[in-house]
Amino acid sequence: MVSTTDGMVSTTNRMISTTNRMVSTTNRMISTTTSIATSMVPGNTIAFQRLVNIIYIDYDRNDSYRYD
Repeated sequence: MVSTTDGMVSTTNRMISTTNRMVSTTNRMISTTTSIATSMVPGNTIAFQRLVNIIYIDYDRNDSYRYD
């Protein structure tokens, strides 16, 4: 189960990289922060929770948008 979860996280990382390239082509800057928390659940399995915060900055309007 752990290796399956690791594969899913790697896929998420590649999707985030693709998003960074797409945003850079629209003359915007993107800042990402990621964190992974682990917790033990019944059945002796490990559950992973991934939190991603993405901040978009539009320099044309000088406004920032945050998506949680």
